[in-house]
Amino acid sequence: FGSLDPALHWTPDQRRELGYSFMKNSLLPKRIEIVRLTDKLGVLNQKQLQAGNRQVKELFASFQRSLVLILILCCSCGVLLAGISIHRLLRLESSSSMRFREVAQTRSALRELSTRLLDVQESERRALSRELHDEVGQSVSGLLLGIGNVAATLSPELNSGSLAQLNELRCLAEKTVAVVRDMSLLLRPSM
Repeated sequence: FGSLDPALHWTPDQRRELGYSFMKNSLLPKRIEIVRLTDKLGVLNQKQLQAGNRQVKELFASFQRSLVLILILCCSCGVLLAGISIHRLLRLESSSSMRFREVAQTRSALRELSTRLLDVQESERRALSRELHDEVGQSVSGLLLGIGNVAATLSPELNSGSLAQLNELRCLAEKTVAVVRDMSLLLRPSM
């Protein structure tokens, strides 16, 4: 603005005479210099803008590469984790299935053992029942017959005390036969 001061104080005649030369020699070179500086600034701004765009593109490309790499890494880890989980689940299922079969076999073996135990108990009871019935029952029955024969051979007048004792022995033998029969029946298997 200081470069226009002389022209502002001129008279109209001076303006006509000196105006063109003032413009040509003073203002035009300054204007050309300002336009040249403005063009340089525009070129510098354009270069900086292009450099900034390049940096943004490089940064975006780098970010995109990093994002793709992270995505691939995450997907790989996810697939690996899923594979490990599936493998572990299959192992657990196999182990569980094996244990279930073992429990089923153990239950089956336990049922068979219980059945055999019942069979052994029944055969033992049957043998004891027969033994009681056959051996002890027959012996006591033989005793009863012997007591009956002895009582028949004695005359009632001679030994009334002996007959009373024989009757007591016969009652005891009959009770014993009944007890042996009841025990034999109780020992017989119910199945």
